[in-house]
Amino acid sequence: MNIVSHAGIAKNCLNPLDEANGQGLLWNRGEIKNIGKIQVIGHTPCKNDEPVYDEKITPGILILVPVMVVT
Repeated sequence: MNIVSHAGIAKNCLNPLDEANGQGLLWNRGEIKNIGKIQVIGHTPCKNDEPVYDEKITPGILILVPVMVVT
């Protein structure tokens, strides 16, 4: 199963499906939790409309326009 969300799952989020949790799938602005699955995230814009991957800055995260894919 893969996850499609607005903001991804926050690294310190225990239950991303809890609607009262501001670090869940809708509003997260922090680090993304590695859940061992692909996360397709439509929250983060990219510069120059080019895919971005930098292992030093975002390990395991490929940023695409208009979504961010976390593997």
